[in-house]
Amino acid sequence: MKVLTGDRFGRILGEITPQIDSLSWILNRAGKTKVIISRKSNDFDPTLLRFGNRIYIDPGNGLPPWGGVFDLPRTWPNYGVVLTCYGIEHQYQTRVTDKNAVFYNRQAGDIFELLILREENKDPMGVTIGAIWKGGSAHGPRYNHISMWDVLDYSIRRMERCDFRFIPYLDSGFIKFRAEFYQIAGANKTSSVAIHEGRNAGAATEVEELGTLINRHYAISEGSVWDQTRLITVVQDQSSISKYGLRETAQVYSGTSMQSTLEMQGRNVIRLNSEARRYFRLPVTNHSPGAFADYDLGDVIGCKLPSFGFSGYDHEVRVLARDFSPSNGTCEILVEEQNEPEYWIYQEDLDVSA
Repeated sequence: MKVLTGDRFGRILGEITPQIDSLSWILNRAGKTKVIISRKSNDFDPTLLRFGNRIYIDPGNGLPPWGGVFDLPRTWPNYGVVLTCYGIEHQYQTRVTDKNAVFYNRQAGDIFELLILREENKDPMGVTIGAIWKGGSAHGPRYNHISMWDVLDYSIRRMERCDFRFIPYLDSGFIKFRAEFYQIAGANKTSSVAIHEGRNAGAATEVEELGTLINRHYAISEGSVWDQTRLITVVQDQSSISKYGLRETAQVYSGTSMQSTLEMQGRNVIRLNSEARRYFRLPVTNHSPGAFADYDLGDVIGCKLPSFGFSGYDHEVRVLARDFSPSNGTCEILVEEQNEPEYWIYQEDLDVSA
């Protein structure tokens, strides 16, 4: 395993040899690790371990590189120091948009790219622009000193079904991060990659069925009156209604006045809630037909678990997260069963005669 540390601008300061607690990669979220350094080590140096310094870790076993920054909390046991490191995405929790950051008729990918570049112009975090999906409908959000993380995690991802990643890489002596924006991250690899219980995976350590069932959602535009100018887009999943009965919710989306945006807001609510969301946490090994290097976050792979439920499990799942422990070489993945409902979308007419 190779571990490099850099200053807050990413300039590599040197290689260190810490103990790594665990490494996590999470789709659309910031991964995390803890770095443990003894007081007797030459790496016990404040210049190397300052808050805001960057870190790059190459596991060397097929798992992708991990990168991020040193941040709080930090603890001081009697043997040395334990530092918390987060993926660079975490830094956007302490950045806010400009006042009157207004976009009109822009695709979600355009908005993502422009906001990332604005933050780099404020104070660089070492983020460069990679592949950006520029499809989908046009949107027109307005932001006023809003948390950048809220924009990335909530606002943009509800304009369209989309994913983002910040991929660490080395460039001419610097640690950097490549921002990538996808319609759907990953690829369908079910023809070649699978997790088989008893072969390259153990029995599921945890299975959860989560969510509040919702099969009709009213997405309502901003406004103070309820007349024909107020857009209400309704999205429903008839199959879910037939199975579970009608389950409705409604939400006013502030800063949203375009029908295309409301439609995507509604689609996302139904996609995530019209069926129970089934998650599996699985211990996996570095062997075919699903070695570590064979799949990544967002990929859809096969999953066969003979011991699950009444009659076993054989279905496609999507990889949402990975967690690797260097001390014992174990790895766990979090996967979600695929759910693609068929939507019925319509514009509700307002009765203004009352």
